[in-house]
Amino acid sequence: MFLDKLMELYHRIEGDLIPPYHKKAEIPWIIQLSEDGEFQGFVSTKGDKKGQNIVYPYIKRSGSGAIPFLLVDKPEYVLGIDVDERAGTEKTKRNHAAFVEFIEKMQGESPSDEVDAVINFLKNHLFAAKEQIPEGMKKGDLITFRIGKALPIESHVVQKYWEKHVLQDLESKAKVESECLLCGDERPIADSHPVELLLGPDRVQLVTANKKAFESYGLPRSAIAPMCFECANKYGMALRYLLNSDRHHLSIANTHHIFWTREPERDFNPMEMFTEPEPEKVQRLISAAYRARGVPDIDANAFYALSLTANTSRLVVRNWIETTVPEVKANLGRYFSAQRMVGPDGDDSPFPLRTLAYSLARKAKDIPINAENELLACALQNRPLSYRLLAMAVKRAKADEFKMTRPRAALLRLVMESHRFSTSQQEEISMNAELDARNASPPYLCGRLFAVLESVQKNAIPGINTTIADKYFGTACSAPASIFGTLLRTAQVHLSKLRRDEARKGAYYALDGRMQEIMEKLDGFPTTLSLTDQALFSLGYYQQKAADGRERKRHSEAKKNDNSSE
Repeated sequence: MFLDKLMELYHRIEGDLIPPYHKKAEIPWIIQLSEDGEFQGFVSTKGDKKGQNIVYPYIKRSGSGAIPFLLVDKPEYVLGIDVDERAGTEKTKRNHAAFVEFIEKMQGESPSDEVDAVINFLKNHLFAAKEQIPEGMKKGDLITFRIGKALPIESHVVQKYWEKHVLQDLESKAKVESECLLCGDERPIADSHPVELLLGPDRVQLVTANKKAFESYGLPRSAIAPMCFECANKYGMALRYLLNSDRHHLSIANTHHIFWTREPERDFNPMEMFTEPEPEKVQRLISAAYRARGVPDIDANAFYALSLTANTSRLVVRNWIETTVPEVKANLGRYFSAQRMVGPDGDDSPFPLRTLAYSLARKAKDIPINAENELLACALQNRPLSYRLLAMAVKRAKADEFKMTRPRAALLRLVMESHRFSTSQQEEISMNAELDARNASPPYLCGRLFAVLESVQKNAIPGINTTIADKYFGTACSAPASIFGTLLRTAQVHLSKLRRDEARKGAYYALDGRMQEIMEKLDGFPTTLSLTDQALFSLGYYQQKAADGRERKRHSEAKKNDNSSE
């Protein structure tokens, strides 16, 4: 159960979290006091970065009987006045009296010199503060105290007392007492979980029954999944920590993925593997993936991943992964190995997850909703990608001006390889990362031939605006037999033109030889190609063009070196 794992995480990172029932935000005003509580003036923190990140006691409150916060609150509580009217009302007087009473109660139970100074101010020097209310103070602004350089609200004693007070207040109002799902103790049950979570713009809770139809066995609200206040707060804080962390949280479309491990992992960060994969780190993962055979390590560090979406104020769990760090590393190694694709300039660097998904659409907003989620499951769990992605990539190639880009070719290969990796044939690779001259598959050869025919046309008609790829890629990719005869006859005309031109005779021999090499392996052209065959055609087309590009680059560099040596 993932809530248990969140509780474990809470206890591991508790020291790095904001204390329970606290909040970090701006407190616009500070009342500066001497060590014995004498008023020394108001200090504005507006525009001060330090003042915008103060941790203070907080709980969501509503209604006329709202409890005061401890040592921090609005002017009506702290000063007992309405700052707009510069006077006190019966309501402000009641709120101020409750504020002072709460502080005195704490001082009686958990004495502190700093709190004693605040009480002395409230009893003996409050009038001086009321006489110097700053012009910019608003009725909704928060005010706290500072003695010397210390803020009493940051004191461990104060924080623990506030936490204890809120917990007791919540438990006293609880309507149900039951066995907590997490700790197993018989305790008052939270009817509303105390930690609000943000999924994008949506405020959500994991457990909520805000309509009668959602309730069961007569249990109101969150009592349908009974958790005590303490446990509900702890798992919620751990989950909020993960959602707020760039190291642990990946947002894809409307789905939020969070990752964490049982023990800290300093050298392994899955987030950077999906957003900015470094070639050196990826290569280490690939190498380790093929060495990782044999008996699993039962003492290996655990790896957890949770996929969440929002649905009308509810947090919906879409997927839960519990595995080990070595297993995830092996899966990532296979994932990056299967997407490797060498480009015309020799670049074979790994792609961020989003770049692969973008190859499926003309614009980012058109990316299929589940495409990136499928890629993530493939990377983490070794799940095969659906052929739906294959169809989308091929369709996009037919419509796109650039036909086959390196990311699109990498995605095609990844889809096909993911089905092999998820079976027992993991050692076998169906498609290479670059041109495979031994591949005798008719669709692959047709793709290669189409790339060569395009090169023939470009060499014969320099600067041509519309090539055969612009006109016939879709037809050649799906029904080769219907178009290749015409393309070959036209290519012979272009080749004759190159042969007669002394300056371009070298291009003629190279292209004619390449055509002959491919044609010798082809026993006729297929009438139609299936979806996977169209993907093979597209890969053959891309890899032939990429290989030709690398060859031209080598030739150009060699010519440049020859000229420089003369």
